[in-house]
Amino acid sequence: GYSGSVSDVDLRLFRGAYVIENVEITKTDGHIPVPFVDIRKIDLSVHWNAIFRGSIVGEVILEKPHLNFAVAEEDSDGGKKVKQDGSETDWTETLNNLIPLRINRFEVEEGKIVYKDFSSKPQVDVFIDSLHLLATNITNVKDKEKKLPSSLDVTGKSIGGGKLDVSAKLNILKKVPDLDLELKFENANLIAFNSFMKAYTKTDVEQGTFSLYSEVTIKDKILNGYIKPVLENLKILNWDEEEGGFFQKVWESVAEGLSELFENQAEDQVATKTSIKGDLNNMDVGILPTIWNIFKNAFIEALNKNIENTINFSEEKKNKEE
Repeated sequence: GYSGSVSDVDLRLFRGAYVIENVEITKTDGHIPVPFVDIRKIDLSVHWNAIFRGSIVGEVILEKPHLNFAVAEEDSDGGKKVKQDGSETDWTETLNNLIPLRINRFEVEEGKIVYKDFSSKPQVDVFIDSLHLLATNITNVKDKEKKLPSSLDVTGKSIGGGKLDVSAKLNILKKVPDLDLELKFENANLIAFNSFMKAYTKTDVEQGTFSLYSEVTIKDKILNGYIKPVLENLKILNWDEEEGGFFQKVWESVAEGLSELFENQAEDQVATKTSIKGDLNNMDVGILPTIWNIFKNAFIEALNKNIENTINFSEEKKNKEE
């Protein structure tokens, strides 16, 4: 379902590497006007630091990769929609075929992840850029006694000035990798997301910030964690300045009233903490716990805006914290 092209391939024999320039992967059907993948440069080489530990493994560096998730109408009549999300194929196999060594270090420099909906009104365009990702010790050439020998660190910035920070320890060698992950996405100005809000909720935001916190572990195929979104200083409707018809204004007033109901008045904050439990084949995010936590936050307490360190991979981490 995808086709690809490159502009050039350079060999760097002195360091055991080759470089692929201007990689573009495009969906072959659906008339989506942006490529799925657009990468300035891919550098594939021997990981020399690992050689000094007796292992011949590789490293991959992606320079300015753009990943475009997209939705579009399949025809001009507004009929069936087509998605571009890469779910049709196994991209890890594609990457493994590019390098004859097991990959031990993987890095992304100045990356960008985009979501575009060309079928919505208005069209949606949200993204995270300045993305830096570093995964190390993937094949476990050091720290062989650790249960989670690999590390993953991700940083980036979204529209509206939101800051993404992900830190994780992994064991990628297992068929279903073990994982201990913490995620923070903080202080995004919701006004920048108005194309998204207007397209999918029929409202727009006059002011407000959005943050998201999460901790997730996977141990022996069992997933445990939580997701906690936080809305602060939210204002959906400014009646005097609002554009649109009467029914649009009525709907936005209702939405504004609901946000006031669920808002912790002392903190001017809307938040809920949703637990995630189960295995990777049957992940369960319960609606009842979500509803309960909304009301708990509204009438009892404002949830702390921070990683709670309540989801632990091992008792060793728990004892250290105590």
